Amino acid sequence: TLLASSAASDVYKRQKLVKNNEQRIREFCEKKMPLIKPVPLEGGFILWLDMGSMGMDDEALQDFMEQEANVVGDPGIEYGSLGKGFYRIQIAAPEEKICKMLEQMEKAYMRGWEGK
Repeated sequence: TLLASSAASDVYKRQKLVKNNEQRIREFCEKKMPLIKPVPLEGGFILWLDMGSMGMDDEALQDFMEQEANVVGDPGIEYGSLGKGFYRIQIAAPEEKICKMLEQMEKAYMRGWEGK
């Protein structure tokens, strides 16, 4: 039916958006924030960022993301001890929002948070 075809098209568009955003984030981190390493997606739209190399405890990591970078997500530690040093972000968002998030993260990163 037309409705099913439209729904399938919407799902495809969302999957493509998420994949493009994941790639954008990965490339940005490699070039501008090398201590932040995105973990490859295994489906879904929540990207785990491995931020353990930044040398912050989980409370400082959450402060970095939420207070310094103004990015809201979920600290990985909320999902158990294996989430220590990780932060989760939702990436099923328009490109403009992802770019703004990355700019905010880079500004915080460049203010001296790396290695703390």
